[in-house]
Amino acid sequence: MAFMEGFSKGSHIRERSYNLILPRVPIIFKPENRSHLREIEEANNLSDHVICKARWIKLIVRRRQGQTHTYAILTVTSADYVNILIRDGLLVCGARVRPMKQKLEPIQCMKCRNWGHFAGECLASADTCGTCRGKHCTNACQNRDKCWCVTCESADHASWDRNCPEFSRRCYSTCWMKETQKTTCCTSPQSRTGPKHYNQTGSHLMSISQEGTQSTVSPSTE
Repeated sequence: MAFMEGFSKGSHIRERSYNLILPRVPIIFKPENRSHLREIEEANNLSDHVICKARWIKLIVRRRQGQTHTYAILTVTSADYVNILIRDGLLVCGARVRPMKQKLEPIQCMKCRNWGHFAGECLASADTCGTCRGKHCTNACQNRDKCWCVTCESADHASWDRNCPEFSRRCYSTCWMKETQKTTCCTSPQSRTGPKHYNQTGSHLMSISQEGTQSTVSPSTE
């Protein structure tokens, strides 16, 4: 504390955190209930308060009738525990789930299918289907043989297609900004590399050096 006060009055050190995607979590789990987070730590032999928060990905009001499981985001403060949970899985309310690392990807609204905001923040009055662009939820679509991308205004693919040119372009821009932020203050100009971006399938990242050469690399586990 004395060091922080001497460094800058009122400053504090923010603990780094890591997000995990939890698929098929029972809806009896209450992310806002701190005792539920402590129960998860105890059931999985985790250190106290290593889980700092959790939240549902989809709004509760948007769940379908009779739904029993859904996706959640778990925020953990230890990189070691993140790797252990990805490797071994996690018990949540008696159910074994397989956490996945949250990838850095552009944000697409699941309501209007536009970019830069979540469905919970969307101002659109009606849902837009990610498959056919009809005015209904994507999971209720009855026109599976019809595709339309809202962004590209094209019938070549659906709005959710990971081969969408706009999705690939935004992945490139997102990863470029991340790499720029990481390297601006931490490396010399001679050692900096260019952006990492997705190839056409979106399954790998490409690293571009200053000489213009490319190499395929696996996504980082930071």
